[in-house]
Amino acid sequence: SLTYAALLQVFALPACPSLLSCLGSVLPSAQSWRHLPAMEEVFRVETEDGQQAFAATQFFRKYRNTNQKSLFQLDFKMLDPGTVVDNVVKSVCGRGNMMYEGIVSEMFQLFKNTTVFDEDWSALETVKKR
Repeated sequence: SLTYAALLQVFALPACPSLLSCLGSVLPSAQSWRHLPAMEEVFRVETEDGQQAFAATQFFRKYRNTNQKSLFQLDFKMLDPGTVVDNVVKSVCGRGNMMYEGIVSEMFQLFKNTTVFDEDWSALETVKKR
């Protein structure tokens, strides 16, 4: 059965395990950012092809050599008002359907466990005739 706590979860905002996970739909290169050296290693000096550079600099060089798009390029179609409204409508419809199914389920459980329909309703017939 759907409880109050479950209904609150229906309307809860989706959780973001990390900033990159939340930005993934707007920032196509979000997965590439996961390969950025850790904070402790960003300024570590590395030598590659005879050149010394910080680990972060090497990361940006490698990305530039293997990708056509900028690491910072946004996907603007996700910021389009029509797309945003469409996503909100789909989310509300999905959550509304979940709520409706929960309420219907609760109502069936309520009437299934009641003895209201087992009573003698003949007294109402006499009231109805008067």
